Amino acid sequence: MVTRTYPIRVGGASGKMKREINKEVIAERSGLPVDEIDATERASRTGRQRRIAEFDWVQLRRSATLNGATDIALAFSDYIGSENKRARRYEQLTPETIMFIEEVERVTGVRVSLISTQFDLRNIIDRRSW
Repeated sequence: MVTRTYPIRVGGASGKMKREINKEVIAERSGLPVDEIDATERASRTGRQRRIAEFDWVQLRRSATLNGATDIALAFSDYIGSENKRARRYEQLTPETIMFIEEVERVTGVRVSLISTQFDLRNIIDRRSW
């Protein structure tokens, strides 16, 4: 199952969101430039700006249960802290990020196996043991 640190919806009437926030809030929390978040949070097909919300722990638990999740891929750990962009191993993530991941695992009972550290195909921490 894939989840993001901040859930999204395409702009307009594309579905309900609890506790909607704006990209300036994420920029302030993470230390990322607003223009970088703005460029990332656009729909790939239409280019429309995405709506962003606070993480929903109830929805996470429900989704993991309904989907029978066996592993979780967490996207956008850099939205928790820009320092995560440099992380190549789990131990290099910020303490706040590690606490967030541990809480995701506790709430779902499922291991967070993949963690993206920035919006790029090569920036993924793989915690799976093959």
